[in-house]
Amino acid sequence: MISNIIREANTESEVYFWLTAYIEAMRFGDKLNLLSEHPTRLPLTGLDDVRGRSAKLIAELDVASKRLDDKVCVVIKEALEIFGTALTRLEMFQRVSQFQRSAPQTTAWSDMVARDTEASSIDSLNGDRTMAELRL
Repeated sequence: MISNIIREANTESEVYFWLTAYIEAMRFGDKLNLLSEHPTRLPLTGLDDVRGRSAKLIAELDVASKRLDDKVCVVIKEALEIFGTALTRLEMFQRVSQFQRSAPQTTAWSDMVARDTEASSIDSLNGDRTMAELRL
């Protein structure tokens, strides 16, 4: 369901959109107040916020499971699946973004190495030619 949609999101904005939609649905559909206010608070403020909410849900699941409150455990497990999927996807986008920011430097370094290699080959050829000319 929504986990699959988040898993296939193409941008961070899409992830936040679907996670916000889930939170809104939980806020209005959770008539029994099975989830605490923290995970269902809006707006989402970024990756660290999603991490924090996931951690809070894990702690809440631990408490609910110790109380043997099956209804709350089911709701929290669903929320954890969705938040976990969103967190994984957002972290992936962050890694891709960091890689793309560092890629031009890598390309520049590769270009510099290639130029230096080419220049040393030309110098070597020029040096060989000069030595050959000297032998004549």
